[in-house]
Amino acid sequence: DSPSRKLAKEIADPDSKIRHFLAGTLRDKLVRLLTDAAGAKFHVYAALFELDDPELVPLLRALKKCAHVVLGNGSVKKKGEDENANAREALAGCDLHDRMSAPRALAHNKFLVLCDADKKPQAVWTGSTNWTKTGLCTQANNAVLVRNTSLARFYLEQWHALAAAGAAPPSTLY
Repeated sequence: DSPSRKLAKEIADPDSKIRHFLAGTLRDKLVRLLTDAAGAKFHVYAALFELDDPELVPLLRALKKCAHVVLGNGSVKKKGEDENANAREALAGCDLHDRMSAPRALAHNKFLVLCDADKKPQAVWTGSTNWTKTGLCTQANNAVLVRNTSLARFYLEQWHALAAAGAAPPSTLY
């Protein structure tokens, strides 16, 4: 295999030591956050631009109806295309909301609100990282987890605005 093919295989393998090294602590923290949320019966509200990571998709799917996801269609070139079709299908048992705005506009959100079992916001995870193999393993991205109920509530309000808007711009932009 060429080096790029070998790298593509490695970052697609959740058990790969190369993948774990490249994704680093950002991956570790996000995997732990989603795993802990499932164990505590917490709700997560995610607004995502791209989603294809072989660890993150199953972790969201495991949350079932406690995973509330607004999912864009990526940066497609033609109306009707969907870079996230496979993830969308995999999340069929979750509370999934389509945000098919590309190519006219990009639904470029990358945040997750962590809520307790009573759906009260507790923390927000945000940053530049797409929830993709390449976003986690081959790009210089960042993320921050802020455990602040006021900020988490603010992001949750934005999540609801995005979910209600569908492909249109939300009526409330912050």
